[in-house]
Amino acid sequence: MTTNSLPSLYGDSGLSRYMSEIKAFPILTATEEFMLAKEYLDTGDKEAAHKLVTSHLRLVAKIAKQFRGLEVDSETRNLIAANIAIEQCEDLLEHGVKAFHFYTLNRAALTYAICWRLGMRPSLNGTAADAT
Repeated sequence: MTTNSLPSLYGDSGLSRYMSEIKAFPILTATEEFMLAKEYLDTGDKEAAHKLVTSHLRLVAKIAKQFRGLEVDSETRNLIAANIAIEQCEDLLEHGVKAFHFYTLNRAALTYAICWRLGMRPSLNGTAADAT
């Protein structure tokens, strides 16, 4: 695996190989994370961005394990995904984020439901507007 590649779930051993591969990426301290983020923002250093992304793969895997089995229950999976997205958006709103751009990934109804719950309604120009 090169420094610019990410582990893949594809192949013969799938998840077990992925779990083994992500252990190779170090967990960053808060200071290291801050410095890499600053480096990326200041210079666009792709290696810094790669280190930031790969340092969080264990967290992604841990979260994914909690939802194992939901691939066959799309209704529950969508409900859980919407609630997680709503919680994350509410947290961002509390910390001063004023606008969002949602990539619908062919799930426009789910995105609409999230926006509705957050009090964002489509405006005439096609962007989300605050309902208040």
